[in-house]
This record gives sequence, structure tokens and C-alpha cells, in this order.
Amino acid sequence: MKPQPLLTTLILAALSIMPHSASATLVGLSPNLPTIDFSGSGMIDYNASSGIVTITSQPSTLFSIDPFIFSNILDTDENTTRGLSITFRVDSNGNLIPNNTNQPDLIIIGAVDTDFDNITDYSGTLLTAKVMQFGYQNGTSGGDDTFDLQLDAISGALAYLYGGQSLASLVISEVSSAYNTPFNNSFNNNWQGQAKGVIGFLVSTVAVPIPAAFWLWIGALATTLSFVRRVKNLQ
Repeated sequence: MKPQPLLTTLILAALSIMPHSASATLVGLSPNLPTIDFSGSGMIDYNASSGIVTITSQPSTLFSIDPFIFSNILDTDENTTRGLSITFRVDSNGNLIPNNTNQPDLIIIGAVDTDFDNITDYSGTLLTAKVMQFGYQNGTSGGDDTFDLQLDAISGALAYLYGGQSLASLVISEVSSAYNTPFNNSFNNNWQGQAKGVIGFLVSTVAVPIPAAFWLWIGALATTLSFVRRVKNLQ
């Protein structure tokens, strides 16, 4: 199934609206299609005594142009909920400590319908990978913090979409009254914050946080396309 030219243009335009700004501590990565996004219910947590950074959330949607896929990521069954976790270690300066075990750092679990027939095509472990680079940018007073990661050693049911190439993840930690100890540009103390983000094919670029308008646009698009699919199914 081929996407409509207008839809393709709108998606690519949305991905290009992000303003460019340099940073010495962000790696400088941009996730490109195919993408998996996870939104504001997530959390990023740092434990200073262990050096472990943990990002947990629920994956929302899978989007790809070629092949064309737009699918909500659902629970695998009534006993297993969809989930996304990224766990890795850093030193007291925020430098990544490589994972030398056979265990992945990224795990995404869920179920997707990739061909619009309302039948699950892939269920279970959708993606796994290891974190190879980690960067961060402390937000200005009252602003959002930004983190980016490079991930390799990709496996899982959706690994075929990335052809053995690297992944990039961009994570935004928004200011929230629910978290009283957000990131403050230090890895000497515990911190915790709200997290949302996107994972996709790695494209090296100037490091940049995704603006709130982008997430609002993607949310509106998801609602619109879901409605269109329901209408088509009724015809």
C-alpha cells in the first residue's frame, strides 16, 4: 500500500520543523523513519549510587513510509501490556559505561498490525538494541531537558525495517510538578523526570530538541489516520 503524496509531504515537513541548535554534550543524532514514538506517560530515572539511567514508557505508534505502515502499538494480550525500557550505566561525569553482557539495553514489547487488516502481524518483542552513545542537554531554567542515544545490535520482530543499521533515540524530559528532582546537569545526585520521545533510523545531524508543536502535530495526525482507517473498514 502506497501513501498519498500529500500525506508523505506533510510527514516529512513535520520532521523538518525542528530548530537547529548546537550543544557540546548532546551526541547530535536525529531519529528518522521508520519511527516508534513514546509519549508523556514515560519516566527517566537516574540512580547516582549505581550509575544506572532507566527510561520507561509505553510505545504509542509505529510509522514507516517504505513500506507504508501506520499502526498503534497495542498490548500483546490481556496478560502482557506493551512496554518500552532503556537501561544503561554512566559514570559521575555522564559518560556511557558500555554494556559488555549479552543483555539488551532497549526492549520494546507490543503488538502491531502492519497491513491494515485489523489482524496482528507481529506480537511480543518488537525491538531490542544496545546503547552505544549517550548525550544530554540541561534545559534552561524552567525548560525541558534533552537526551539522545545511539543504539546498535538491533534484534526483534521489527528489526527488518532498519536493515541492520543503527538506531537513534531522542528523549525530552518535560518540566512536571510530579517530579521534584529533575536533571540539573549533574550525575552526582539522583534525579527523575517525565519522559517522551522517538526512536528511529539514525541520521547524524546538529543536536536539537523536538518542539512541543511537533508532538501536537503527530498526535493530531494519529487521530486523523485512525479515523480514516475506521471509515475504510466500515465501507
